[in-house]
Amino acid sequence: IIIFEASDGKLSTLHTFPANGKDFPSYNKEIETSAAEWVLKHNHSAGATTKLFSDSRFFYLALRVNDRIYGVIGIDIGNNLQDTSEHSILLSILSECALALENEKNIREKEAAAILAKSEQLRANLLRTISHDLRTPLTSISGNASNLISNGSHFDEETKQKLYEDIYTDSMWLINLVENLLSATRIEEGRMTLRVTTELLSDIIEEVVQYSSRKLQQHHLTVDCKDDLILVKADTKLIVQVIANLVDNAIKYTPQNSSITISTYTTGSMAEI
Repeated sequence: IIIFEASDGKLSTLHTFPANGKDFPSYNKEIETSAAEWVLKHNHSAGATTKLFSDSRFFYLALRVNDRIYGVIGIDIGNNLQDTSEHSILLSILSECALALENEKNIREKEAAAILAKSEQLRANLLRTISHDLRTPLTSISGNASNLISNGSHFDEETKQKLYEDIYTDSMWLINLVENLLSATRIEEGRMTLRVTTELLSDIIEEVVQYSSRKLQQHHLTVDCKDDLILVKADTKLIVQVIANLVDNAIKYTPQNSSITISTYTTGSMAEI
């Protein structure tokens, strides 16, 4: 038996199945392919024992459900004409095969539709989350900038410096948020490039603390470093993002006055956080 898969109205992958204990017979691929293409196009039998492509070695039938053709099957029947009962049994078998392919296709389409719907829901949730995360620092930046524009001449230097620092901190927070999104996109597209260097883990944790400290108004953050001289190989910028994201989640999703602890220690040749 020879089977051509069909995709987008064209023949694609070819499969051959020899009879038990026998080698697959030799055949003219060009002739057989032409016969199979005709069957695919006209949805009608052809090949050996017929008037169409009678020089073919195989007798070809379409694997189809109504007008949808999933492939073309060729059977090495030699010059032996099938009687009516044999032909009916063959058509029944092919009909069952085509129905199985139809069911599989329907299942795949349903799964794809469900995945698409879930993806769209995740996208909507992500946009809502991003909008919320953007609004908070933008409101702070615009408010502080408005105060400086309207009342800057009435503020002392200490107050101005505090407003400048708040604007800078919120701006850096926005930059890190955008970097998070870009990193996620690069990972999905397989374009993430790691810039690995050797760094002190305590320096990485200190950067996380500085980044997260402004959000800790109602939480307590504690750092427990078993060893201040742990050297790690990492992409500093990305690992800071990872740890900061975890701390952000802890701040967002735990009750006020909760305690958050970052612990670092070594296990064998690895650093654990």
